[in-house]
This record gives sequence, C-alpha cells and structure tokens, in this order.
Amino acid sequence: MLLSANINKIRTISFQDRLSSYTYYHRCFFDLYLLGGSKFKKILENKYIVKDYQILGLTRVNLIKKKKLTFIENIIRKDFSIVACLLLGVKPGWNINIGGEDGQSASSILSFCEDIAKLSKFYKNKYFIIKFKLFDSIQDAEVIDSINKIIHPLNNVTLYTEDDLSSVNLVAHSELIIGKYSTILDEALTANKDVLFHDSENFLSSMSFFKENKLLIVKNFDDLLFKTKEIIKKNGDFYKCYSEEKSHYIKGYLTNDGIVGSQKKIVEIVEKYIKNI
Repeated sequence: MLLSANINKIRTISFQDRLSSYTYYHRCFFDLYLLGGSKFKKILENKYIVKDYQILGLTRVNLIKKKKLTFIENIIRKDFSIVACLLLGVKPGWNINIGGEDGQSASSILSFCEDIAKLSKFYKNKYFIIKFKLFDSIQDAEVIDSINKIIHPLNNVTLYTEDDLSSVNLVAHSELIIGKYSTILDEALTANKDVLFHDSENFLSSMSFFKENKLLIVKNFDDLLFKTKEIIKKNGDFYKCYSEEKSHYIKGYLTNDGIVGSQKKIVEIVEKYIKNI
C-alpha cells in the first residue's frame, strides 16, 4: 500500500505509536513520520526511508488520572500504598517460538508473579496489584489458576481481573509500577511515576534505545529488591542516578525534550505539513 501511494504521488504520514515497533517493521517509508522522541531519529534513519521527521512524543499520558473505585479506596483506607504490577497477555508456545520471548509466555508470567510474591513479603505496607493488559478467562485459565496459587497465602497481593479498573487508573494511584515492557510503562514514566521494567528474558535490554537506560531495568529478584528499596526511599546515590537516567530517557525518547505530546499536537504538525506542500 505504501509503495502504491508513493507511485501515485499520494503523501503518507504515520507516527511511532509503539516505540519498539521498528524492531519488527523494517524498511517502512513515509513522507512524514512523527517520532516518540528526538533520539529515535538516529535509530530509524538506518531502517526507514522518511523525507521529514517531526518530534511528537507520547500522546496518551493525559489519560493517567485518578478515578474513584471502591476496590482502590478500600486499599488506601487500610493505609496501604499501591504497587502496580503490569503484565501483557498470554502467548501460546508456538507463538513464542516464532516471535521470541517477550514476557508473554506462561513461564515468564509465572516467574514475574513469583518475584512479586517474594517482594511483597518485604513490604507489608504495600499492596501489589497484578493486572493483565489482555487475557482470556477461558483460554488462559491454567495460567490464572497458577498465579492464584502463587499469591494465595499473601494478604497484600492480588490478581485483579475485573474490567472496572483500567491500567491508567491503577497507574495513577500507584507509588511504583513494575511490569513487562509496554507503552503504558513509558506513559507512566512521562507522568512522573517511578517505573521498573521486569526483563528476565533480556528482551528489552537488547533494544538499542534501552542500552543507555539500564537502571530502569531489573533482570532478577535481587535486582528487583535492591532497586525497589532504593526507589521507595527516594534518596541516596542510586535514586539520584535513577532519576537522572529517567529524565534523560523521557526527554530523548518519550517527549519533545520534555514537552509531552497530545492528539492536538498531531493535528498541528499535520496541518503545518499540508500547508507547506
């Protein structure tokens, strides 16, 4: 379709909705491409053919707002602070074998939940809410059952499967977010939340835009425990370095040098581009 548009002199415009998409979409070509941050230009110049790059930034950060929910209010009323533990979905084995381990296999999901269960024992005043981005209660029943067995003895960990709690609302109420890599974690960082990317699979760590942002990543339980402790303290040398690295990542990869993107900004950039054709 893009080739046909180019041959027929139809202008093509796209934007970087998923920051990691360049790893599986190669040799795309557009007249105008809107970037998540300025540092992606250098990465994509070797992969895409684009006439004009503009910096947009992430556009859904404004959706991270607190909304009242009885489940959340009951937790806060008991003097818990909330740690959001975000998973993606459950991929079958054949899919993992083709696409690679990105944190969505049953074994990876259960390993994540085991780490969260162990972490919860060190923080009795924190309430850990595990939530999937997508799941099927029938197809994924075995994984769900295994997770519940892991967390069953603990009174400060839950797997929340109801639809009334969105990921953005959970993030808004959370002191810390731990999860498998997804855009919601980048949006949480941009909303000035502290985030740790759980990457025991070495999936995220192998991406070029994370090679200079490794303090945001945890690869094993000891790493998770140490970084969680330092982030919750919010002082000391590690937290200072973490905050600086987080700021660098947000400015270079998630925003236009600190200016957050929006739907309105998309319209402004496109309208300006059309006027200059």
